[in-house]
Amino acid sequence: MGNRFKFNFTAINKIVPVDIDSWNTYNSKGQISQYDATFKWWQWTVNHIIGEAMPILNATTPAIAIQKLTAGLAQSICTTSQTYCKGFNQQYSSASECFDYLTKKVRFGEAYELGMSTDNGFLEQKSQREYADSFILRPQYAPLPISTSEHGSLAA
Repeated sequence: MGNRFKFNFTAINKIVPVDIDSWNTYNSKGQISQYDATFKWWQWTVNHIIGEAMPILNATTPAIAIQKLTAGLAQSICTTSQTYCKGFNQQYSSASECFDYLTKKVRFGEAYELGMSTDNGFLEQKSQREYADSFILRPQYAPLPISTSEHGSLAA
């Protein structure tokens, strides 16, 4: 199934369309239990966002833009995680643990690494969360635990 999503990159006030081809299976509660997703033209999207971010973030190089984007995105992810990921879905004991992990313990990653493993970096985690948040339109089932394996498992 192919879908077009609008990813809202609020840190730079840009909305970018992203095409995602996926297959999904659902459990008896209507939750996604398995999925596989291919983000079309992801390298272009990453390059475009970094380029658009540079003047907005006063970054003189792509590396500085990535550093600033990482901090802003990590803050957003950690706030969301602390607000909605409770009990079984809790991933971090605090917002500071989350922020430390996302900004110091994983690298940003490369677009071609999407779907490889949890050690490939921040980009993978951000895109996985965007996919889940965009595709799952049933808030009563969110948040869902996200696996960053190539063939992910979302529901417990």
